[in-house]
Amino acid sequence: MEEPTRRAIAYAAALQIAGVIPNSIYSHETGEHTHMTESYDFETASHLSNMRTAQIFLHGSDAHVVFKRNGGRFSGFDHGSNDHYIGWVKGRLVTIFDHGTNEHHQYQF
Repeated sequence: MEEPTRRAIAYAAALQIAGVIPNSIYSHETGEHTHMTESYDFETASHLSNMRTAQIFLHGSDAHVVFKRNGGRFSGFDHGSNDHYIGWVKGRLVTIFDHGTNEHHQYQF
């Protein structure tokens, strides 16, 4: 799964699980803050849709991402890369285990 997709998932987790509307997402992997809204990723200059639902749509990659939440945890599937993922939210930290990369990726909002 690509970094912008994981970043969008982290944003959706902030919205849906933590109940926070962040103005940016910080990637611990890249060391960069990305300005985002519910409908736009400013780094990729692409629109996002349905960020508060189980069917996120990323216009930049033209892909649907399934997002299922369960308490402070979530899981889903990225139709763009055909990769499953799981994750959780603790405080302002979102951890995503990407089955495509077989690694944990952390984001802060």
